[in-house]
Amino acid sequence: MVRRTFILGKLLKVCVLLLAVSAGCTKEIPIVQYPVFWQPGQIQSIAVVPFRNTSPDDPEAGNAVADRLATALAANGTYERVYNRRDMQTLMTEQDLAQLAGGQGDTASLLNRLTNVQAIITGTVTSFEATSQSETRSEPTYFTDRHGNVQQGRDKVFTYTTNDAIISAAAQLLSQRTGKTIHAVTNPAQSHIHDEGKPPDMSMDACMAVALDNVIYQLVEQFAVIQKTIKVKPKETFFAGTGEYYDAEWTRQDNFATTDEKMVMVVAMPAEVDRNPFRIAIIRKDTKTDLAETSLVWSRDNPAYGVAFEFCPRELAAAGGAGDYLAKLYVGETPVLEHKFRIRPPQ
Repeated sequence: MVRRTFILGKLLKVCVLLLAVSAGCTKEIPIVQYPVFWQPGQIQSIAVVPFRNTSPDDPEAGNAVADRLATALAANGTYERVYNRRDMQTLMTEQDLAQLAGGQGDTASLLNRLTNVQAIITGTVTSFEATSQSETRSEPTYFTDRHGNVQQGRDKVFTYTTNDAIISAAAQLLSQRTGKTIHAVTNPAQSHIHDEGKPPDMSMDACMAVALDNVIYQLVEQFAVIQKTIKVKPKETFFAGTGEYYDAEWTRQDNFATTDEKMVMVVAMPAEVDRNPFRIAIIRKDTKTDLAETSLVWSRDNPAYGVAFEFCPRELAAAGGAGDYLAKLYVGETPVLEHKFRIRPPQ
């Protein structure tokens, strides 16, 4: 038993170390995420109509998702005016709303009645289900008798409960003027929340509320400007090189001569960072003065393997001398990534 405990302890230490190393491989960067279709001032008023409901579990699922989405978009502030379901009921008949929600009738003709709305969000709820199951279980109990011996007592009987919630919804943004699709969610927003225990920490209703929050957040991401953080791998996102690209890889290099005329810092961001501004600054290590800098605005049209930004080691060495340098990538005034390189005298 002692040997097993020792081995288990070593395994636990290894697992903790692996988790720590894994966590250290990524870095969080704050960004502003823009919807693909969004341009400043282009769409100022939108309406969220009741979603079509194909889920058999809750007849009000379409209204619930639409109402929550309208509230979230109004709080987000991307649009000057967000019309919710009640607003729409004053502008259109119930039959018109039902046709819009179900994708029936002449969409363009129906939308032309909404003179104060520039675009509408319609959608379909495919899953809106919450379940709770309980079963009686038992487990043995033990006690120590007066002689110091461990004895088995009566089984302990308890109720074990499993709570589950699944929500899935798709949506699209339509032009009020033409009825054509401006943007459609490629993959449905979905969330599955599960909890179990005796009793579980989350009730069935709590699971449903969290699942709905998750789905609404995913939909807001598709249709509004939001602030969020993303995780990137520093060594793959920001690194030094020669500027040469062969066999689908940059030629990396962290050692340059004071006579070299060219080095590059490569930035490789995901598409969701589109339109975010960054700044690259080069400093002598352990100092604060920028010796060189450049600004950039990332674009989703940039290649996934990254973009190279050129600097001159000779000029850097003339200002800071030979030694260790740091390249820093800034979001606003905050450095979020850095990369170390060296400039040495020619050999």
